[in-house]
Amino acid sequence: MALKFLATIVAMVLVALSVQADNATGHFSEEQICQAGIATNNVRSVKGIRLLARQGKIITVAYTRDDGEIFGYACQVEAGEIRWRDQSMTRWNKNIKLYYSLADGGTRLDIRSVVLGEEVLRQSFTTADFQ
Repeated sequence: MALKFLATIVAMVLVALSVQADNATGHFSEEQICQAGIATNNVRSVKGIRLLARQGKIITVAYTRDDGEIFGYACQVEAGEIRWRDQSMTRWNKNIKLYYSLADGGTRLDIRSVVLGEEVLRQSFTTADFQ
């Protein structure tokens, strides 16, 4: 009896954790949030930001500029913020902060680029933008 009760409690906790994780990013994956952040910060189409890899919490993306030059970025999505660095940096960028929030029940992703405390760019995305 006690074992069955314990199994039920464990199952309920696992379901609650999965719902909580889903609510943190809505209908968007962390990879999509990273792509949207880099697209917003570089005034690019999110469709042009390619997902290259994910290693643990670090997501690597890149885009190719019109002149053929490739720019790569690493991102880490954490509680409303997208920490990022470009391929030439060894530390997360502290001057340009990227923030994300969810709206419309998690179906809209809003990205803000903030430079030295001042918002300079804002863009919204739906899941259709990634297809």
